[in-house]
Amino acid sequence: MNMLRVTARLRERGLDVGLWLLGPFQDEEIERTARAFVEREGIAEHVRLFGYVDYDELFSSLAAADVGLLLVDEDRFLRNVPTKFFESLYCELPVLSTEVTSLEPYAADAYCVRVPEADLERAAEELAALLAEPETRVRMGEAGREAVVSEYSWEIEGDRLLAAYERLTGDRATRPTRSEHE
Repeated sequence: MNMLRVTARLRERGLDVGLWLLGPFQDEEIERTARAFVEREGIAEHVRLFGYVDYDELFSSLAAADVGLLLVDEDRFLRNVPTKFFESLYCELPVLSTEVTSLEPYAADAYCVRVPEADLERAAEELAALLAEPETRVRMGEAGREAVVSEYSWEIEGDRLLAAYERLTGDRATRPTRSEHE
């Protein structure tokens, strides 16, 4: 709901912004509440609720965006990291995110702006600033893409996992080659 609230605030200020929500809602009640809010606030023409998006189509949708918006419920992400954070970075989008404990090791200032969950005014201000500064978005987007490719790809994480297993077991684990999988 916070992403919808921020969108409504920016529209009230006269900014020409829209919001694409990719993926299903957590449950039907949240979806009903969101749809009612969109109608009540008069932002239906500026908000698109996609629901499930096939993984092959996800990146083309993200590529059309200006900012990856990740204003999430902190309690839901105490231990897990939302994949959409890395997907946004991969698509060279700067990310505006809730201050989520699980994201702290990954959310560098070079590509992510973090705001407290309850501070929607600050979220609106930060988003407006990002939208007004295309050069900043490009710089942050490039930094985010570089971080994902060099630090957080599945290949890099796989190497780290194997190294952790080696430390735990004292056994040299080897990764199968692609030809062994085929």
